[in-house]
Amino acid sequence: MNGWVEDYVRGYDGVRLRYSVQGHGEPALVLCDGLACDGFAWKYLKPELSPHHRIIHPHYRGHGLSGMPEDHSHFNIPDFARDILSVMDAAKLRKSVLIGHSMGVQVCLEFHRLYPDRVLGLILCCGPFETPLHTFQGTHLAELAFPFVKRVGLRFHKPLAALARQVFPTSLAYHATLMSEANPNLVKREDIMPYFDHLARMDPRAFFRSLEGAQKHSARDHLPEVDAPTLIIAAEQDKFTPLALSEEMHQSIRNSEMLILPGGSHVAPVEFPELMNLRITEFLRRHFGGMRAKLQHLHAHGVQKPGARDSD
Repeated sequence: MNGWVEDYVRGYDGVRLRYSVQGHGEPALVLCDGLACDGFAWKYLKPELSPHHRIIHPHYRGHGLSGMPEDHSHFNIPDFARDILSVMDAAKLRKSVLIGHSMGVQVCLEFHRLYPDRVLGLILCCGPFETPLHTFQGTHLAELAFPFVKRVGLRFHKPLAALARQVFPTSLAYHATLMSEANPNLVKREDIMPYFDHLARMDPRAFFRSLEGAQKHSARDHLPEVDAPTLIIAAEQDKFTPLALSEEMHQSIRNSEMLILPGGSHVAPVEFPELMNLRITEFLRRHFGGMRAKLQHLHAHGVQKPGARDSD
């Protein structure tokens, strides 16, 4: 399996979920996107890790090439966690290390709450553990305005979608990002524009319902229960997930490790790819290197790797 193999699976409520699989090697890794993302954050991580790990990349409901659920209230963080479970089952993957960015951190933590026996480890990057709008840009303004903005967005989703298709794939969106969040000295236009291209195609109802679900979610009570090896990656200048929030998560998850990226923003995975890849690779080697060697030994003696397809 040299290239990406893409497939679909039905979620717990019948929604059609797209996912891709690449590579061999243990532990397997599941990539959990942020809100309104379909993989831009993993541009540099995938080629680094795929030669040594089996990588599964799902698209959440309403994101990327996945479908919309019939019930538009099913965009909560537990729904996304159940989507991950459906994909893991379809990929015949018993356990994995979950890697989450932004809202994907909430999805990873909720997945661990619901299915702890399916988690080998967690890598949590630039994401909150609860109510993201509460700390967005360091104020409560977004949190206060969101109910009104959501009502307007849901009511006028068709003209809003048409407007998004005109505005988001342009230089205006890119330069607005440089002014409000990303470090212009670190990020490249070609690394950010895929996010806006996806956002332009996304149904606004999926966006607002997903943000509503993230805003209602909290894993604060679960943090002390996380018992899997955990690496937290935070960015010093992240205005979406302030550094203090990541530090609080680090304090609450026993024996967790933390990497702080100086000058980095919320899009740190494409700002510091080499440093992040190095730290993630080291984390995986140190915690799971023995597991990889054992499975390679079993495979060499004719024992099929757990979760491997017959065609692998």
